[in-house]
Amino acid sequence: MSNAILDGLRSVTAGWARTKKSRANGTSTTQESDSSGRVMQIKEAAFTVLPQAYLKASANGTLPAHARQLMYAARPMVMKLTGGKCWRSSDYFTQHILSEYMEQRGRNSLSDIVGDLSGDEEWNIVFDARGHLHEPHTGRAIPLGTLQVKDYLASISSGMPAGVSSFNLNNRLVDTCGPIRRYAGVLFIEKEGFMPLLAVAQIAQKYDLAIMSTKGMSVVAARRLIDRVCGGYNIPLLVLHDFDKSGFSILATLQNSTRRYQFRNEITVIDLGLRLKDVEAYGLDSEAVDYNKAEDPASNLRLNGATESEVEFLCGEQDSDGKWHGKRVELNAFTSDKFIEWLEAKLDESGIEKVLPDDATLENTFKRAVGIEFINDQAAALCAAAAAHSRSITSPADLTALVSALLDQNPALPWDTAVGMIAAEAFKADAGAGTCGARESGSNNSNISKGV
Repeated sequence: MSNAILDGLRSVTAGWARTKKSRANGTSTTQESDSSGRVMQIKEAAFTVLPQAYLKASANGTLPAHARQLMYAARPMVMKLTGGKCWRSSDYFTQHILSEYMEQRGRNSLSDIVGDLSGDEEWNIVFDARGHLHEPHTGRAIPLGTLQVKDYLASISSGMPAGVSSFNLNNRLVDTCGPIRRYAGVLFIEKEGFMPLLAVAQIAQKYDLAIMSTKGMSVVAARRLIDRVCGGYNIPLLVLHDFDKSGFSILATLQNSTRRYQFRNEITVIDLGLRLKDVEAYGLDSEAVDYNKAEDPASNLRLNGATESEVEFLCGEQDSDGKWHGKRVELNAFTSDKFIEWLEAKLDESGIEKVLPDDATLENTFKRAVGIEFINDQAAALCAAAAAHSRSITSPADLTALVSALLDQNPALPWDTAVGMIAAEAFKADAGAGTCGARESGSNNSNISKGV
C-alpha cells in the first residue's frame, strides 16, 4: 500500500473513530477538547484515542503491537485531551484501561474503528507471557503469551505414527503437538514456583498431564488455551489453588465467561484444592488476612463455590469499622513431601488415567518402533560408510561465494543451513550422474548459486 493511501486511511479512520465515539457518548470531541472546552478524565481520553493509537502502533493494523507500544502511541494524545494528565504506571494502562476498553466493546475488531475499510480482522495486541504450559514427555514448554498460545493452538497435530522413512532414530516418541495421543488433562497451578518439585516427582509423566503454571490470576491467553484444549478435545482441567479469596476467584475465572473472555466450549473442571478439609486433614498453618474494604467478601466467596464453613474461616470476623478479617492458607504451607503425597492422592481420586490410543495407532507405532530398531542395528556400519564417503569429497572452490549468494537472497538463513542446502544439491547432482562424489571446482553450480 502506498504512503498516500496509508496517509489517507489514517486521516479517514481517525475522524471516523472520533465521530463514532462522540455519537455513542452523546458528546462532540476534538483532539484538544470537546466543543465546550471540557478537559477529559484520563480513562475517557484513553478510550477516545485508543483506536487511533492502535492503528499507529500496528502500522495500520498490518503488524502485531505490544500493549506497551499501544500505551506509548496513546500517551501524547491522552495528555492533549486531559490538560497534561496521564497514568502513572504502564501496568495501569495495560492491565486496567486497555483491558476494560476491550471488555466494554465485547471483541477486538478493527471494524469498530474503520468499518468496511478494514474487513473484520482482530486487533493483534500482544501481552507479556505470565506463565507456561508444559507438555508431558515431549519437553515442549509454551509461554502463556498472546502470540505463543496462538501458534501452539495452530500447531496441534494428531501425532499419527509416521512410517520408517520419517522419525528420530534416538527418540521412540511419536511426534505430537497438543493433547491428541499425548496428555489426558491439564493441571493448572497458580504458582510457577512448584514446577521444579513437580518435575522431580514426575507428576506430568506419571499421570500424562500437561501442567500450566501462572503468576496469580489467569491471563486471557491462558483461558483461550484452556478453552480450545480442554473444551475442544474433551479433557478435564484440574485446578490447584491457595485456600483464600483469590484462589476461589482463580477457580471461577478458569471456567466462567467474563467481559474480557467468552468461553466457546464447556470445560470439565476438577477442583483439587486447597479446601478447608485439606487444611484440617494435614494440619496446615494459616495466616491472618485483612480485607481493605468494608464490603463483606462472603458473597463473592459463596458465588465462587466456598462452603459456609469455609466462608467463616476466610472472613468470619468484622471489626468496629465494618472491615472484615479472617485467615488464609497457601499451598506453600505444605512441606514438599506432603504436597506430593496430597497431590497424588487427589489425582488418583480424580480418575485421571494414562493415555492409551486405539488399536490401530498402537499397531502402527509398533511397526514404526521395529523400523527404528532395524535401522539402529545397521547404523554403525552406515555411519562408517558415510564418514568414509565424506572424507573423499572435495568441497567446491567457490563455496564461500555460494554461501554468500544464498544469504544475500535469503537473509533469514543461518550460514550452516546455507551450507547444508549447497551440500544437498551437490549430492543430488552427483547421485544423478552416478558418481556420488565431489564436483570439481568450476562444475555446473549455476542452480546452487541461484538458491535452487
